[in-house]
Amino acid sequence: VYYVQLITIKKDSQEIFNPLSIQWPKHYNGERIKEFVVKELDGVRICRLWYNPVHYQDCYEHPTISCLEDDLDIPTWEIPKCGLIQMNYEDQVFEGSASCKKIIRHWTIIDWCNYKPNMSGYEVMDTIDFIKDLCNGEEYYAYRNLRNKAGIYRYQQEIIVEDAIAPILFCTNRTFGVNEGCKSDIQYSIPIYDEGLCGGGFLDWYGVWYFSRGVVIREEYGSLLPIDSIKLVLADLDLGEYYIDVRLEDACGNKSNCRHIITIIDDSPPIVVCASELTTTIMSDGSGLRIWASDYIVKAIDNCSPVDHYFKENGEYIRSKNISCSNYLAFEGGVLFDTVHSIDEYGNSTKCTIQLNIVDAREVCSADTIGLSINPQIKILKRSDTEVESVSTFEVHQNMPNPFSNATVIPFDLPEAGRVDFTLLDYNGRLILKESGIYKNGRNLIYINPAILNLSSGLFIYELRYAGAGVSTKMLLIR
Repeated sequence: VYYVQLITIKKDSQEIFNPLSIQWPKHYNGERIKEFVVKELDGVRICRLWYNPVHYQDCYEHPTISCLEDDLDIPTWEIPKCGLIQMNYEDQVFEGSASCKKIIRHWTIIDWCNYKPNMSGYEVMDTIDFIKDLCNGEEYYAYRNLRNKAGIYRYQQEIIVEDAIAPILFCTNRTFGVNEGCKSDIQYSIPIYDEGLCGGGFLDWYGVWYFSRGVVIREEYGSLLPIDSIKLVLADLDLGEYYIDVRLEDACGNKSNCRHIITIIDDSPPIVVCASELTTTIMSDGSGLRIWASDYIVKAIDNCSPVDHYFKENGEYIRSKNISCSNYLAFEGGVLFDTVHSIDEYGNSTKCTIQLNIVDAREVCSADTIGLSINPQIKILKRSDTEVESVSTFEVHQNMPNPFSNATVIPFDLPEAGRVDFTLLDYNGRLILKESGIYKNGRNLIYINPAILNLSSGLFIYELRYAGAGVSTKMLLIR
């Protein structure tokens, strides 16, 4: 038995590659197109190409790209059931134009099943049209007809890269202090950033440094990478305000600029050495005494300006204050703790806590107060503390403290009220001080302030005479 099978092979356009289906990508060159082919639905709802040139009032304009864009259209085609279709491209890059960069992209599509190498006349340039596909919302170039039989198809795409993004300068005003010589050495960076990256990678910058009065003190320029910073180093700047104008330009001509304001200030407080404790006396006429904040300052040093010294009362700074008898009685028997503020011309301040010991040895302010110690470890003496019924002789005690540096007190006892003569001599017998007064019975005090008497370090002799009797004692001053 014989069986005959009939096999018919029909040509199917989907079986082989159809180069008319190639959709070449549009150009990115900013070109305006007045005539193009429209693909749209006809009267029976079939999408057709209308090859008669169509004129639109608003011409189609090919876009351009920025340096950030890399998602560009690529060629597409109908994929055949049988065939091996591949593509690639090569770029010719032209830099330095006003648009920053031009690229001619050479696309090649090859149909390996039909490729005929080295066959003259088979590869020809065919006419292509720009298609505005209204059916699918696409734009591309496509062949109107095709004479090419070589199996290789070429297309040149024009791409203009426009970098319209200016580089970024991070401008921040800054404040700097000064050194010991009232000068400032500054070193800091101005960060920059360029998103464009199409201009060869380097940025040119130019900076002008000038004083607020318009005096240019420095000019500088250079080239930087897109992610870098401008390094600023300036030395020996005086107090004041400086302007720094910086201009940055990329290779595409995009520019940015900014102004930095650099302020040099004196932010260093004075260096102050204070006398923590002084002793003084109420005037015998009851008028009190005036103390000056500067009396407590041994040394004051500031790097930029003179220093003034103040007390502070009721929120206001005062250079001096008056101590009256009413103040004296309110200061716990004569000990005043206060603060001296040493302030330079720029408002920087240093504070010292000080102690003022006020002695009313002649009881100008209070009949009950007979003396006051300048040493905080020794209590204030009141008459109730010193009434000793058994005192029957004149007695002079060792000064306290001894040795001393700031001030000292000489205690003495009297059996009855009477006249006392006090004499102070240096070790060579030179008279330093001689004073007489009427003192009450019991314990009395005489204070010695070496600062007031302008005494230098050394050994001294003090003598007290009462009712024809005299007692001499030595004391040592160390300054």
